[in-house]
Amino acid sequence: MYEKSFDIKRIEGKFGLRRFMMYFNLFDNDFINSIQLVKNFSYFIDGLLRDPDMGGYYESLNKNPDNSIMDLTSKVHFTNKNKIANTFFQEKYFKKIIQICKENNANLTIVSMPVHSNYKKKINPFYFNYLENLTKPNKHYKYLNFLDENTNVYHLSDANHLNKVGAIKYATLINNAVNNIIKK
Repeated sequence: MYEKSFDIKRIEGKFGLRRFMMYFNLFDNDFINSIQLVKNFSYFIDGLLRDPDMGGYYESLNKNPDNSIMDLTSKVHFTNKNKIANTFFQEKYFKKIIQICKENNANLTIVSMPVHSNYKKKINPFYFNYLENLTKPNKHYKYLNFLDENTNVYHLSDANHLNKVGAIKYATLINNAVNNIIKK
């Protein structure tokens, strides 16, 4: 998770609150407290009144993003290249997901999608090392790691999103990998 996704001091966090409000347990979450909700009441109410954000896509045909996009995206997602965000909550919720899947006999497959190699260079290696340690082989889930691929820049619309061509390619790769997991 990016550092700023739920930092309501920033516009990305405010929109995160609005988009994902339906998924929050208001009384048991580590992302936002009641004082923050009151201070950002309009985003809170908007989040409650709108339908849950179930994802979706924007069909991009952009390709080969330039370095200015990498700089902008890394600044939006990570406050300071040298500052490490608190990863405790990410690990806590990751373990909750694993537990819920175990309790419900659900197979869990975790996927790390590819990013532009220049964007990846701008991210503190701590995050990638942390992810690698967190996703070590485990009987409770399978991990598909596309972060380490040398992704064709013509498959990326920006620093960390696939374009239509890349989405088709990686959807096929993921589908095949999941089918192989299911067959085992």
